[in-house]
Amino acid sequence: MDHPTSEPTLTLQDIADLAQVKRPVVSMWRNRPAVHGKHIPFPQPVDEVGGIARFARADVVDYLERTGRGNNAEHRVDVAAAGVPDGMSLEDLVTLLCLRQSIGDLEQLSIDECIAAASEFDPDDELLAGEVAALGDTRQARAFIDGLVASSYGGADALAKLESSRAGRELAARDLDPAAVSILRTIVDACRLELDPEGAQVVSAGDAPSVVLALSDSDSDIEVYALGNAPAARALRRRMMIREQEQGSGDGPRVRLLSIVGEELTQALEDVDNVLIDLGPGEIAVVLGAASVLCDAIPRAAARSSNPEGKRAETLRLGGLAAALKLPRGLWKEAHRQALGVWVYCGGAQIDLPVVADLGTVLPADLDHDALATDLASAIGDRGDRIARAYRYGRVVKLGDILAGHAVVPPGTTAVRVRAPEAVDDLDRVYAATLLTSAPDPGFDVVARAGAGSLEVRQRPLGELAERKLMRMRTGSKIDRSHGDPNGTVRVLSADGSTDGLVLDSLNAHRRYPRATRTEPGDVVFCENPPQALVDETGGNLVLSPSRILRLSPDAGIGPRALAALINGLPPHRVGWKSWNVPRLGEDESARLEAVLAEAAGYSARLRARQDAVAELRRALIEGIGAGTVSLCVPDEPTG
Repeated sequence: MDHPTSEPTLTLQDIADLAQVKRPVVSMWRNRPAVHGKHIPFPQPVDEVGGIARFARADVVDYLERTGRGNNAEHRVDVAAAGVPDGMSLEDLVTLLCLRQSIGDLEQLSIDECIAAASEFDPDDELLAGEVAALGDTRQARAFIDGLVASSYGGADALAKLESSRAGRELAARDLDPAAVSILRTIVDACRLELDPEGAQVVSAGDAPSVVLALSDSDSDIEVYALGNAPAARALRRRMMIREQEQGSGDGPRVRLLSIVGEELTQALEDVDNVLIDLGPGEIAVVLGAASVLCDAIPRAAARSSNPEGKRAETLRLGGLAAALKLPRGLWKEAHRQALGVWVYCGGAQIDLPVVADLGTVLPADLDHDALATDLASAIGDRGDRIARAYRYGRVVKLGDILAGHAVVPPGTTAVRVRAPEAVDDLDRVYAATLLTSAPDPGFDVVARAGAGSLEVRQRPLGELAERKLMRMRTGSKIDRSHGDPNGTVRVLSADGSTDGLVLDSLNAHRRYPRATRTEPGDVVFCENPPQALVDETGGNLVLSPSRILRLSPDAGIGPRALAALINGLPPHRVGWKSWNVPRLGEDESARLEAVLAEAAGYSARLRARQDAVAELRRALIEGIGAGTVSLCVPDEPTG
């Protein structure tokens, strides 16, 4: 039997993952030993690897239990999965996890027993037999894998924990935002259904397995087949086995998925070449990569035949590019400012009019996936379909223009709007806007006279009003924006206006937030940093934290509108609400001031409505005249 030489240790990031907190929080714990009045020092490191401190797992668990810190009540169970053994790569650990899912507990087996079990389970060496035979002393790693499985809800959960651990954090560079996975699913499904009404299989050589598996998770009808016996394909098969995901047969129509996200430009183009050249008739390739590789113009350098721009042109001369899409920014987790691109490539086809679209002109939440799928179906179809289609997002371009060195997807490329003679929407928008802009406004006037004056300016801080029970402060609540209901009646208020338009169903609001403070008519909703406020005229609404509520009593000496106006006029550095000074007004004067401020608010609302109408008028005129549905060439009416 082989035996471990040392216990696994934890880095500060491992401790943060175990406690389910952010990494800086652990550094704060380390520097602040006082916990609820007791001195409980952070554990001392037991080792240092590469300049990074390592801590004993038992010491960390003891610290978390004594202090009660962190957000994980099951840290004693989960610690078995924290702190991967040193010297083991992520793929080695995935191999052992796959073996553990296949034969059971590993720790008490010898190396020879593990190799024999792997060969028996995988006699054709399709996913792990060769890798297990190549491993050396793995007793400590096998003990870790047994603990990982024991602290997980199943294979999929264990794999997710492993890939987010210290050994797998480098994979985050290729993880995609859920919105990117959703768009990719729409593209792949459109290709699958175009090849076969029953849906073609998705084939991958194993590149970016997280993308492939996220895609299959998003749609249970997607069958995945790991193509070939390269290390990446074997790695994908291991992950599918761990997740108990059945592999497709590989027969019939196929959509080949290739991800070059995060690859260097030259290597990315070479990988694309290798896939597209081997693509057979009746197959479609969906290539996902950086927009700088697939969509944007590539600056020329030296001879065209030897630079990336020329190499991309040679690839596109194969003639199978059906569609090129530039996705919105922010969908690649590791590089939020960079956009992704997608190629849809039909094997054996000669397409001289590909369809291109810059989807970055649309917010991901506003993207019509059905319309995008229909655009792609027309792009994949024959030349007549491609020309006749009235696209929602795409635009047909000449392949020759792209080969001449232009961008594959010029920035801002959207569908050409076709004039419909019966279309009157733009004209209706013009009429609707001018109904408001042409109507006279009564204006706003204030009748005032000189006051008696006073040698003493009567002001008090809000903290004094609170102490005298002339005002009460109530905190806001944490509210999940996904609970919003467009048909709801309970508004969610925020002093900075960030929740404008967010409403909840009244029954769901009561059920989900039973202890949340509801506003009353005249409450002032405010935030401190920077000072901002608004008045809730109706009441019965919720307030999103960190905004809070100030509720004035009738004897406060100031009304809510005046208070909100004063808060909005404070400089940004005045962040302590108790120190905000307000004047003490007489009851009659305060009531008159509130009435005038109400009229002023109404006047401001009318002005904003007119400004919005003018902006809408501009848009309707520009879009209508551009589409041919509106004309300003109106003949003069006869005068007599």
